Amino acid sequence: DELLEILADSRNPRKVEPHLRKCFDNVYKLELVEDKSVSIASMISGEGERVTLRKPVKIGRKPVEEWLCLLETEMKKTLRQCMKSGVADYEHEARTDWIMSHCAQIVMSVSQIEWCMHTELAIEKRG
Repeated sequence: DELLEILADSRNPRKVEPHLRKCFDNVYKLELVEDKSVSIASMISGEGERVTLRKPVKIGRKPVEEWLCLLETEMKKTLRQCMKSGVADYEHEARTDWIMSHCAQIVMSVSQIEWCMHTELAIEKRG
């Protein structure tokens, strides 16, 4: 049923939006920008956290299967860039400032990376 609904309204991103959380974990809304054509500017989580995409994904009149693939690719590139920035900033910013300046997914991931790194160093020192 849902797949048919997505395909039937494939050129209207607002009609596809309610099904996003089934395609992408915790992506509840998309921020759409309408200029010459429709573009996706950012993704918004269920908690209201907004992650702005590196480059807006131009939807235009593309079928849903095409623009969802483009969106997925841009999501990965954006999160990769955010992760690199989060790792680089971790060493140079106060922890509270760092937490507030990065999205939750990045804060959680980088915190785990740092914890593992420091744990390994501690084990090697004691070894």
